[in-house]
Amino acid sequence: MDLEQPFSGLGDIWKNLRAYVPEEIVGEITGMRGTNDRKGAVFDVEEYQKAQFEELLKTAAEKEKLDFKVSRCKKLPQFEDSGF
Repeated sequence: MDLEQPFSGLGDIWKNLRAYVPEEIVGEITGMRGTNDRKGAVFDVEEYQKAQFEELLKTAAEKEKLDFKVSRCKKLPQFEDSGF
């Protein structure tokens, strides 16, 4: 997930996800790590939920302007070490 503005903690990322994705998907997200620029996070979505996850966020972005975007990670970024 990439955000337009820096986040103060991973709770901000979870809040964005919960606003658009049902808890049965969000509750199974694992391995969340914030990026060192505090403008993104990387996390794992269960394989069987990926298509639904992506479709929900695509639909949300079509309906309103989101202050974040989600895409599949092609290269791991530098991670924040502060232990969010």
